Amino acid sequence: RECAGIRGGRAATSLVDHLRVDYYGSQLALAKVATVLTPEARLLVLCLKLALAPARTQEVSALLTGPLDWKRLLLLGAQARVLPLLHWQARHHGLAFPEEASDRLRAAYARATAQAAIQADVERRVLGELAARGARILLLKGAALRRSLYPDPALRPMTDLDLWVHPEALDAADAALAGLDLHCGAKGPLEASYAGAEIRPAVELHWGLQQYERYQGILALPPDRIWAESRPEPGEPAARLQPA
Repeated sequence: RECAGIRGGRAATSLVDHLRVDYYGSQLALAKVATVLTPEARLLVLCLKLALAPARTQEVSALLTGPLDWKRLLLLGAQARVLPLLHWQARHHGLAFPEEASDRLRAAYARATAQAAIQADVERRVLGELAARGARILLLKGAALRRSLYPDPALRPMTDLDLWVHPEALDAADAALAGLDLHCGAKGPLEASYAGAEIRPAVELHWGLQQYERYQGILALPPDRIWAESRPEPGEPAARLQPA
């Protein structure tokens, strides 16, 4: 442990892991009250925020002129599954990355684009079958965020298709997914997972969201009101919540 902060040739955040600071009368580890970032992590965070804070482009450019461990930066990006987004930001904000890093990012974006196209085809099939069976649903998580927040579906990783189905439509939804050779593998009190040999990603069917902290805001509304105020978008069989 005493040697964990030793590095040759460069600083590491572990050098300050042992430091404690006074925080409202209590001695806390520095990492508990502040974020310590390496140049690579800082550059990654700033690049990913450029769409929301384009004024920080100059700050990013300044970091790019300094010494950077690009292998480490790409590893951090891969672990966070944001390499396609990093490529998109670099392209749209004119950021100059080393050629090898640019090639890695371009390849990651191409793979994500191909995967998103496959997932979009599966989504169309699943939503079409559900609509044909009269099962009204709401998109959740990645499927919803790809439409509402991301300019390119390849930028939002998605490992499964999360759908919120009205409780009265559970039997119809189950029959619809069975018609696509998707069968229930695991079932909980408020959700079930469906998978098939030929269709990826898997489908996560939800008929209650109480177990998810991220949905506590929307759950402050009565479920009947949420369903009553949901309307399908033109050409979309899935219901999307429309504010009153």
